[in-house]
Amino acid sequence: PINEFKEKVFKDLDSKGLLTPSFCERKTVDIDFLQSSVKDLLDHGFSDKMPTCWILEGIVMYLGEEKSSSLLRDVSDLSAVGSLMILNFFQGNPASDPDTMENL
Repeated sequence: PINEFKEKVFKDLDSKGLLTPSFCERKTVDIDFLQSSVKDLLDHGFSDKMPTCWILEGIVMYLGEEKSSSLLRDVSDLSAVGSLMILNFFQGNPASDPDTMENL
């Protein structure tokens, strides 16, 4: 649902002439990180030969330490030289950390 909303915002901005032209192709792929791996992106046309800008918004804080570490290793393995990562997270709320949820 969030990616559908973002696509709508981009289309709306573009239709109003408020979106600057992209310098590269932008492709959104929905992934359930509890069920899939970023390595599955190779099945969606992703090329690990081209530099990539990874945008990991609000993900790692919900995966727990083991799955977050695995995700970051996989992203690193798939990243060509020159790739970037934008990562945000929130630390301090035990309700958002699956590793501590059982202790609440």
